[in-house]
Amino acid sequence: VRTCGPDHFKCDDGNCIPGSRQCNGLRDCADGSDEVNCRNMTQCNGPDKFKCRSGECIEMSKVCNKARDCPDWSDEPIKECNLNECLLNNGGCSHICRDMVIGFECDCTPGLQLIDHKTCGDINECLNPGICSQICINLKGGYKCECHNGYQMDPTTAVCKAVGKEPCLIFTNRRDIRRLGLERKEYTQIVEQQRNTVALDADFNQQMIFWADLGQKAIYSTVLDKRGEVGSHTKVIDNVQTPVGVAVDWIYKNLYWSDLGTKTIAVANFNGTKQKVLFSSGLKEPASIAVDPLSGFLYWSDWGEPAKIEKSGMNGVDRQVLVETDIQWPNGITL
Repeated sequence: VRTCGPDHFKCDDGNCIPGSRQCNGLRDCADGSDEVNCRNMTQCNGPDKFKCRSGECIEMSKVCNKARDCPDWSDEPIKECNLNECLLNNGGCSHICRDMVIGFECDCTPGLQLIDHKTCGDINECLNPGICSQICINLKGGYKCECHNGYQMDPTTAVCKAVGKEPCLIFTNRRDIRRLGLERKEYTQIVEQQRNTVALDADFNQQMIFWADLGQKAIYSTVLDKRGEVGSHTKVIDNVQTPVGVAVDWIYKNLYWSDLGTKTIAVANFNGTKQKVLFSSGLKEPASIAVDPLSGFLYWSDWGEPAKIEKSGMNGVDRQVLVETDIQWPNGITL
């Protein structure tokens, strides 16, 4: 039968743990027997406190002072009081051994953690969410971050950024459509003399933008980057009553819009020659819409009574309500 040293606690399964770990609020015995029948003593934590095997708490300075301060003498184990266990085989520690007044503790170098009480193993830093912008690769004693194809790492922030042209913000103020470069802050007008443009979206691959004009009751498109020209644009969809939401599927090249007047959501190809109404029932005040062509889903908000946010497949199947409680005026939606 295994015997434990006087400063150790014997678990019910026969294993020995340092006595200081008994009743410390953590399971150190595999069977948890070190935390059973613990008197709820005053907390005995910190480097200047020592917990007697019998449960009392004394000052660390009283340990190994050849006087009985614990009722059970556990502060005076004769063999261990002047013994540096780290001198023999590093105390059995795989990395760092720290001698203490009674006993010793094992520790690890950065990037490693104790797997059991003596052996250090690699920390998988990649389990920390958000430690890398995109790809995390665990290394022994560390980790490294990488980016997906089409992205490069910013040397100062280590965030992955898309390779390619400067990103820009395209927006409307109802009368015209403008664009703002997000790095050089270049500010230009793309389309002018609109009557009431309220919704727009873009296909950046083809450098096209689409917008709905409530005054003209139509949806238009134009090509970006015509060397600063303002002007020519194409009517893609007419016969819409109140187009308040527009979303571009940049993969399959389709255009989705919501019509507040007819209470419908419809889809068409980019030149408007093929059209289909996806939803014409169950809509009160359809507002903003958004598409996720990578996963094949369409999302929209409806601020009718009762207000809600719904989703469906991009072909109109599997419609379901996502949010319908504690929501009143979901006027804009984005992914």
